[in-house]
Amino acid sequence: MKLPFYRAALLAAALGVCLVGCKPAATDEPAASATAETAEAAATLTPTAATTAQPVAAEIGTVLPATEDAGRSYLDETLFIGDSNTVRYTMYADETGTAFASVDNSIGVVSMGAGAITTLKCEKFKGSSTMYTVPEAVAMLKPQRIIICYGTNNLGGSSTDATSYIKTYLQGLQAIQTAWPYCDIIVGAIPPLDKQRENTNLTMTQVDAYNAALVTMCEENGFKFLNSAEVLRD
Repeated sequence: MKLPFYRAALLAAALGVCLVGCKPAATDEPAASATAETAEAAATLTPTAATTAQPVAAEIGTVLPATEDAGRSYLDETLFIGDSNTVRYTMYADETGTAFASVDNSIGVVSMGAGAITTLKCEKFKGSSTMYTVPEAVAMLKPQRIIICYGTNNLGGSSTDATSYIKTYLQGLQAIQTAWPYCDIIVGAIPPLDKQRENTNLTMTQVDAYNAALVTMCEENGFKFLNSAEVLRD
């Protein structure tokens, strides 16, 4: 599913106004895995220096409220992880002409689902031909915070039972947390479906049910939830 420019811009704007404080924690359709071809096309990153400072958890609810724009530095300090929606953060620019994300702070793979977080070797770093999974790459990048969004490629059918999706996603998030426990983890909502889309079998009823399940998962495991879907809807 393609994400039009205005929706990409709105989503990036939503990311810029979420709160920075988070506690580091914890489908009915099978998770879709990215192909080897799309994995090879993923960004080549440069590992950053280790940081010793641990983030301070803010006493706020699970769902992040809107705040004043945190500025460009907030985006630049954030590692974006996800599927083709995340890939497009590097394709669209803000009012200054600067892309919302770059290869240095994004891990985006077309067609990737939550089930591939711990298994797909999708990233490599400058000076090495070795490919790494998402948790392995996070451990090398040592980000201050992560905004992660998987789910578009986990949709299918009409069932609203998100049990399998949530179980798989949580395993991936916990693997990331184990690999680098010193960052904030913010789970982004599955974006709304385009009114005009190739797969007309998908429904917003399923998207809404999966997003509600994500909120519960975040609440039970100490993650924060970015409800960008409310900005993009309609």
